Amino acid sequence: MSFGQMKRAIKFIVFSVIAVFLISIPFTITPDLQVKPAKLYAYDGTVAAGISAKFEMKSKPVKVGRNVKVSVKVKYNGSKLAGAKVKFVVTNNANVPLYERISNTNRRGYKKVNIPTGYMQKGSTYNLTAYVYIDDWYQVGSGTITTKGSPPQGTGGLASTVIDNNTSLIGISPASKEQLLSIFSRRGSNKIERASRLADLYIMYGTVFNIRADIAWAQMAHETGFLKFGGIVPESANNFAGIGATGQRNSDGSYKYDVFASEERGVIAHYAHLAWYVYPDHLNNGYCNSSYDPRHFGSGHNYRGSTLGVLNGTWAVGSTYTNKIIQFANEIYN
Repeated sequence: MSFGQMKRAIKFIVFSVIAVFLISIPFTITPDLQVKPAKLYAYDGTVAAGISAKFEMKSKPVKVGRNVKVSVKVKYNGSKLAGAKVKFVVTNNANVPLYERISNTNRRGYKKVNIPTGYMQKGSTYNLTAYVYIDDWYQVGSGTITTKGSPPQGTGGLASTVIDNNTSLIGISPASKEQLLSIFSRRGSNKIERASRLADLYIMYGTVFNIRADIAWAQMAHETGFLKFGGIVPESANNFAGIGATGQRNSDGSYKYDVFASEERGVIAHYAHLAWYVYPDHLNNGYCNSSYDPRHFGSGHNYRGSTLGVLNGTWAVGSTYTNKIIQFANEIYN
């Protein structure tokens, strides 16, 4: 056998081995998607008159704390919809919103985002829905996020309804909106309308921060006098936890306190400041920082432990600050 024949024989053997190897690899090709369908929630089609969209989202279980990649691509009347608002909303199985993010598509009508999972429970399933705004919000895709691990035992992940200074602030409150409002209605409050708006926000962001909404709500009632205010902080400040009201004065003699642009920002600030005390480090939820809580000092947290009693002497002076919080929190259930 000549050298040329030997060279051709070796090439044939090598290519034959590669071909056999490639044929043995299982894979699936679906229209537009070079992925295994079992690992993807995908939608590609018409959403409404003139609107078409492609939605992609990995569906395999994710470890709590890891991000989930989601993307949408939108066309309107056949053209790529650049600069359009797209919204991603995560809800639990009770359809309570836990996370929301609004972004804009790029010049190709495309947007890819990372959805955080730090606020989720282990071994649980959550719903994610994507929307695009034209003249209204239109749904362009949906899927579910399943977290790895075992769910909390004993109460389905919900916290106890008996509260004292040894109760952990970390966890999901079992209180309903009606139960939160009950401590206002039993007092004949004339602030029910505002309390009703705030209750939705406290429940939603309590889940985002994984901090008990019932205890935060009771603290809000204590700090604001059941939304009557009347102290240093005025009602217009949207400050529901006395944040920044430390007794210091401005140059004109008025008291200092923090002001928030909306009720929602005030509720977020309340939770972010609680997180500064009860979590060892920042939460990966986009809110646990000084942009939302102006008293989120330093690069780390002022961690003192996760129980309600740590607020005594830290959030406010004295060893009895939490007494009223405990009273109001237990009233929610009794």
